[in-house]
Amino acid sequence: FEPKQLGEKRMVMKDPSQPVFVAGYHIENVRHPDWPVYEVIADVLGQGRTSRLYKSLVKEQGIAVQAMTFPGFPGNKYQTGLLVFAIPVKGTTGYDMEEAVYAEVDKIAAEGITAEELEAVKQRTRANFIRGLRGNGGMASQLAWYQTYFGDWRELFGEVERIEAVTLEDVQRVAGEIFKQENRTVGIIETEDAS
Repeated sequence: FEPKQLGEKRMVMKDPSQPVFVAGYHIENVRHPDWPVYEVIADVLGQGRTSRLYKSLVKEQGIAVQAMTFPGFPGNKYQTGLLVFAIPVKGTTGYDMEEAVYAEVDKIAAEGITAEELEAVKQRTRANFIRGLRGNGGMASQLAWYQTYFGDWRELFGEVERIEAVTLEDVQRVAGEIFKQENRTVGIIETEDAS
């Protein structure tokens, strides 16, 4: 297990490429009781066009071409990260993304999410569960994944129930625990002219 991080870690790379902002927050592994809460937070914050980051950074402010969040980077068998990243539009920097991302992250840590947002995640989870079991290939893939990560393929059939059990209080508690400055590692690509 990785020792507890005591302060924010930062890496800035100057490169003649697209500017990018990435932040990783330490979280527990896929077998931890809070894993379903991480999934809910990631979904509301940055998965899809209805997510808070996409709506705020891409649609409303128009400062990003993409903004996403997902738990389990670089993997989810062991302690891992909840990754948040944003790619700015031309003329905008990774630092602009950082400020805008933290505004959304801090809102969830301070206020949690709405009942409507939580219900929408639960509906998507039910639909994705059914979709994922279509066909022999989908079912085989899902069963193998749960056998590998949980040690029991039967755990697949508890996935929807685990997400259904997540409460608004769980989301606010976990968001408050993970979205702390000392719990994140930040990476920024600063664009420089190629010489």
